[in-house]
Parts: sequence; C-alpha cells; structure tokens
Amino acid sequence: MPKYLDTVKADIEAERDLIRMMLDEQDMQHEAEQPRMRQMPEDERAEMLDALKEKWDAVNQQYQKITFKSISTSNSTIGQIRSKEACEQQMSQLERDIKRLSAKGPIYVLDDE
Repeated sequence: MPKYLDTVKADIEAERDLIRMMLDEQDMQHEAEQPRMRQMPEDERAEMLDALKEKWDAVNQQYQKITFKSISTSNSTIGQIRSKEACEQQMSQLERDIKRLSAKGPIYVLDDE
C-alpha cells in the first residue's frame, strides 16, 4: 500500500475525531439549555391541592356575597359586575387547576434549581 494513503487515512480519522468532539459539545450545550423537569412528590401535590381548595372556598364566599345582592345588569354598577365576573373567572381557573392536580398519574414540574 502506498505511503501517502496512510497520511490520508490519518487525516480522515483526525477530521472524524474533530467532528465527534464538536457534536459532543453541541449535545452538552443543548442539554444545558433544556429546562430540568422533576416529578412532583405526592405530599407536595396533596398540599397544593388543599391550598387550591381553600382558595376556591374563599373566592366562592366572596362570590356568594356579591350574588346575594342580586346583581343584574339593570341595577348594578360596572364595578360590581366586573367584580362578579372576576370571581367567576378565578373560580373557573381554580377548578381547572384542581382537576389537573386530582388526575391520576405523575405530575411533572419545572425544576427551579
């Protein structure tokens, strides 16, 4: 085999090593940029679920006080109507969050470390 082929093979192998090294660096940078996820522990999940239910109860009490006054569009101020609508939106969001946390299976959250 001619001697120059050994040099060509060595050059090709050196290029392959360089490419592998660059790809490894890219993978490491990509992994560092991705957010870290963790599974929410069951006790944290239960604690959060209880807090959401308490918040829903508080908002519901406020909503009941507002609607007890018989708010309608004919005899209410804009502030009263907006307050009622805000309570309804907040209760809807809390209900969705409670439903998500009550679902079976693991829940994954972004790790803030």
